[in-house]
Amino acid sequence: MTGKTSEADADDEKLSPLADVFFSLRQEYLEGIETGTIRSLTAFQRGVHKVPDVFSDKNSAFVNRLMTDDVQSELEDFYKRSKKATRLRRRDMQVGTEFGDGDLDAPKFRYSVHTRQSPENPARYEIVRRLELKKGWRKQREAIDLIFAEDYERLVFETDATDLDYDDLVDRLEDIEEKHGGHVDEEPGNLRVSWVAPNRSRLTFDLKAGRLEMSFGQRGSLDLVDAAQSLRPNLGGKASALFKDD
Repeated sequence: MTGKTSEADADDEKLSPLADVFFSLRQEYLEGIETGTIRSLTAFQRGVHKVPDVFSDKNSAFVNRLMTDDVQSELEDFYKRSKKATRLRRRDMQVGTEFGDGDLDAPKFRYSVHTRQSPENPARYEIVRRLELKKGWRKQREAIDLIFAEDYERLVFETDATDLDYDDLVDRLEDIEEKHGGHVDEEPGNLRVSWVAPNRSRLTFDLKAGRLEMSFGQRGSLDLVDAAQSLRPNLGGKASALFKDD
């Protein structure tokens, strides 16, 4: 016999699986990491430079120096594209680079680039790109889509990890697993725990770093923000610009 779905049950189905997971939001952004061999960098001179074989602050600074011109060129390109797409004037934006890092700050978004030696493989570099969307960004959605390609792997929500207890968090994610399916992956030694949804979306809480990461099995841009709407956590602290107002 088929039973009718009550209004309460229907409302419950609309709730995000993370509706009962509360944390205080400090910062949110899209993040993508590009990696490659240090030897392949344009500024690397074979016969002059040596590929690092250990991870260190000195070697990371070496990578920063090698990538300074590349970062400056990238930020200048994004500045020009942003002016054209948003019709903003120079005084409306700020762009700057320094020692392998840089950012472009506009009224509705902030784009930043950070370069470093890979902690996992000392012979490789990493470029960390972040796109922070500001209040009212949806009014410039089409322009932002034109400016920024599908360079991002995840959404990141930074929080004060002291608000979260690892055991309690695992318990809550196991409740989500029972109700919504998927499975929970634990890394207790690293204070990391993930819920992998049936559609392969992954939500990872990293308490050491104070981050919630959302990924959806592919690189993207604003489509990642769209995919996250049904997974909204119970956020306090800083108002979120990524999630639509109720």
